[in-house]
Amino acid sequence: MDGLGSWEARRNDRAANAAEGLVEHLDRFAPARRGPPLSAPKRIAALALYVRTAYALETDAALRLAMNCLEERLNTTRGALRKVSSEARAILEFGLADFAASPDGTALQTLREIVSALHRLNMRAVTQARAAAYGGLRGGRRPGPQPRRAQAAVSGLIARAAAGDAAALAELAEVAALIRDADAAPACA
Repeated sequence: MDGLGSWEARRNDRAANAAEGLVEHLDRFAPARRGPPLSAPKRIAALALYVRTAYALETDAALRLAMNCLEERLNTTRGALRKVSSEARAILEFGLADFAASPDGTALQTLREIVSALHRLNMRAVTQARAAAYGGLRGGRRPGPQPRRAQAAVSGLIARAAAGDAAALAELAEVAALIRDADAAPACA
């Protein structure tokens, strides 16, 4: 192995050993009011962010390392692990992308800062940011009305009207009138 490759391998080993040692501390850093422990995606993101910060690992390598450390403790299926990993990646990319720990802190102080930031993190905002970045694809929905809900509601009305429900037939007539009125309205310039 060349000098650079062996240096990277030693760095990755040190990062893995550090992460393994910190796993037990994750739940000890709950908020002051005894809030809930971190969710699985946040636990993975915490370890990944720690090794990314402390050992200058790329995000993908840090996520793989964190997943390896926590895989047995999470005790779940492969599919669920993929989902959790995807959520952890979203946290790192859209929730804590600009996180910076204090440079003179110990490993536990750094982990405490990370866990504190994760407890304050709004996962809904993270998933909305991911959805906006990916155009509603890859695990997120665009903010705003969902066209599928409207389509499902109209399909339900059609089925009820076909079964003879007079109220559903009247509501379908109102929906049709709204659509006609919207088509007849002049377009905004």
